[in-house]
Amino acid sequence: MKSPPSPITWKGQNHLYFCAQVYFIYLSSALTCICIIYGEVTSSLWSCHFQLMARASSVSVASGRLTFFAFAE
Repeated sequence: MKSPPSPITWKGQNHLYFCAQVYFIYLSSALTCICIIYGEVTSSLWSCHFQLMARASSVSVASGRLTFFAFAE
């Protein structure tokens, strides 16, 4: 079994999520994160919907990879 790619990671509600692609949408003055993971054997497409607090979120780039840490409201 291949592990899904995890160039993007964030932690929320005591869980660590890995994302291959992340889309950011500003809606109602709130940051909404839509995460899509590819590479699952049982599920080729795994998606999750997250609403984040702008103040509680931070973005940093390291080793050519984007690391996104966010905490759900």
